[in-house]
Amino acid sequence: MSRFRGFSFFCVCAIVAASLFYSDRAHSQGEVSTGRRAGDVKIATIAGIPTRFRWLPPGELTISEYPCPRKERIATGFWLAETETTRRLWNAVMSREPLSPRPEGEDVDGLVKLDDDLPVTNVSLLDCREFIDRISAGSVDGRFSLPTGTQLEYARRSGSTAERVPDENEMNCAESGNGAPTPVGSYSPNARGLRDVYGNVSELLSDWSVDYSSPDGVKKICFGYSGGDFTTSKTSCGSAGGSLAPNASEEFVGFRLVLNEVEYVDANVSSESGLGDGTDDFLPEPEEKEGDRL
Repeated sequence: MSRFRGFSFFCVCAIVAASLFYSDRAHSQGEVSTGRRAGDVKIATIAGIPTRFRWLPPGELTISEYPCPRKERIATGFWLAETETTRRLWNAVMSREPLSPRPEGEDVDGLVKLDDDLPVTNVSLLDCREFIDRISAGSVDGRFSLPTGTQLEYARRSGSTAERVPDENEMNCAESGNGAPTPVGSYSPNARGLRDVYGNVSELLSDWSVDYSSPDGVKKICFGYSGGDFTTSKTSCGSAGGSLAPNASEEFVGFRLVLNEVEYVDANVSSESGLGDGTDDFLPEPEEKEGDRL
């Protein structure tokens, strides 16, 4: 009897060990696992295309902002797309091609066939808004959005407290010598399984600001982008960024999706706001403080 019990105990231990081994193996290889560990994979089907998201748990990070570094807290975990949004996904949802950069010397009417796995670029914030509204309306997975600057920076650091920008052989930057975007996922992922979080194309953010620099004194809403692109030097990709008007686009700026499983309301963007020319009437009026304008 004791020999039988010993054999049974051995079998149970073997089963548990095998289960743990294959669970860790699946996690490291990026197979679907939604146990809410950092880097776990969730696949959402968008317009018939399986799209991979990675889990980012709650946490904190310190932003080295002159003159005073500040600490930011990610209070709620979120799913972030493993790669930048591709032309394939864009075309499936929008049924139209984005504006494509033309090779030098080509006629305006010339057509350029681009790889469907390239990140979509030359799309404005307003275009992204329409895209996100469409995929959210029919989604059973949750509500989609653009990431905030803090969310994207948190994802880039992949659990580290300090920023580590990859080398040129680990991302598509100026030193890589490609001179153009590369298909998403061409480079190795970071520790959370995310690809191209530095370089390739800059990524639009949901963060907005008010630009008072217009000569006519009219304030304008601008949206940020960050992460660097194929023209950015490797040492600058961590800090590279800029802003665009909601109706503006660039050939080096794309975007990445966030999947929010709970009901999501973007305080920056009101679904009831008129779009107009895509500037002042796009967002609620920011509170203007004394001294903001001269």
